[in-house]
Amino acid sequence: MKVQFAVCAQSIAIDQLTSRLSIFNVLDQVAVPAFPVFIPELTFVALIRREQEQDHDQLKCQLTITKQGKKSAEAESRIGFGSASVARLVFNFSGLAIHSAGEIDFNLTLPGGEIHTLTIPVNKVE
Repeated sequence: MKVQFAVCAQSIAIDQLTSRLSIFNVLDQVAVPAFPVFIPELTFVALIRREQEQDHDQLKCQLTITKQGKKSAEAESRIGFGSASVARLVFNFSGLAIHSAGEIDFNLTLPGGEIHTLTIPVNKVE
């Protein structure tokens, strides 16, 4: 399996007729004037490409959020390809508190143990 892309955003929408994915307010960094700060909603979305020889079955994966090396949140999901070669993984979180500058790591563990990490810097701006 390969991660084609992974992104954090405020929200996403998937069109039911066309299956198009829209991503709203991409979170590529957090720049705030003071701490603590609270992000009320957060969505992590990844597009996973299946290798030809891999099963079509539902496969378990896990997303772990770490801040300053400490686990902040964790969620599990299943990747279901069906007959398609790609699948979307969507994780929604209601609230993320950030107490200091540093980095937030979103670690997506795929079946087989491969880990894909998305890092978002957190900075205090004057």
